Order: sequence, then C-alpha cells, then structure tokens
Amino acid sequence: MKRCFVVNQEKAVVAGIVSGTSLVMALVMVYLGRMGSLLAFGLLAALFGWIAAQNAAVIVLDQTGVTKTLLGRRVSHMDWNQVREAGVCGTNPLNKGRPEKTGRLYIYCSAERLDEDSRYAMILKWPPPDDRQLCFTYDPQRLEALRLWWTGELEEYNTGTHRL
Repeated sequence: MKRCFVVNQEKAVVAGIVSGTSLVMALVMVYLGRMGSLLAFGLLAALFGWIAAQNAAVIVLDQTGVTKTLLGRRVSHMDWNQVREAGVCGTNPLNKGRPEKTGRLYIYCSAERLDEDSRYAMILKWPPPDDRQLCFTYDPQRLEALRLWWTGELEEYNTGTHRL
C-alpha cells in the first residue's frame, strides 16, 4: 500500500498565490512599459514559484522506501535500509524554554543518525538543503503511515508537550 503526502500544502498554496499575483503584476508592467518593475515582479514570481514547487513536492511512502517527487518526477529516494533515523521535529528551536512554542511539526527521514547538535543544525537550515533528509508536515495519519514501514524507534526533537 502506497501513501502519498504533499510536503507542506499550506505553504505551497500561499507561495503559489504570491507567485501568480507577482506574475500578473509583471505582465501589467510589460503593458505599462516599466522594465525595472517588470524585473522586480518577475523575480518575485520566480522565487515564490520555486518555493511553491518545493512545498508542493510529494513524499511517497511504500514498501521500497521514501521517495520525493516533483511534478510527477522522482527527485530523490531512500530505501528503508538506507534510512538511519526517522522522527518528528519542531521548527522553532528558539522557544526560550516554552515547550508549547515548537513551531510547525515535521516528520523526517534521515540517511544518517543525528545527535542533538545535528538536529538543531537541521532545524536552523530548514528545510534540509540536501536529499539525505526527506521531510513533510506532521499529522497523526502521516505518522501512522510511516510506522507501517519504519520499524526503528521514532526520535523526537523540540516537540514540546506533544508525545508520539
């Protein structure tokens, strides 16, 4: 049984709207002959289009492993025997000791074991810049889908009062 999840649907939609609006504004600037504004809105459209695409990528969990696809094309893949750590992490490491302020929770699969410092560095560079860590937004159903195939222990980092 294969399970598919969008990396971060909310960010993908918002970034897509901003990108589309910027593109419309760029086209208006072409009509008005404002080349400097055209360049600015064109760059904004491209930047937010890229952000939308990254967040609209699909994570596929199946018996072979974890796969990230973008527009139906396979971007990266990790077999289950390549996954060294899986867990849930919060994206706000600077919560000043307030456990309820964890930021958005994400599920991640990593090709290497991470210590506390590595997890902290991963959060500071969020989203992870390479394909050695695949991540998608946390949801209890998504976590259960991960548990169908991941037999190892699930790590928790900066999850506050939330327990797996």
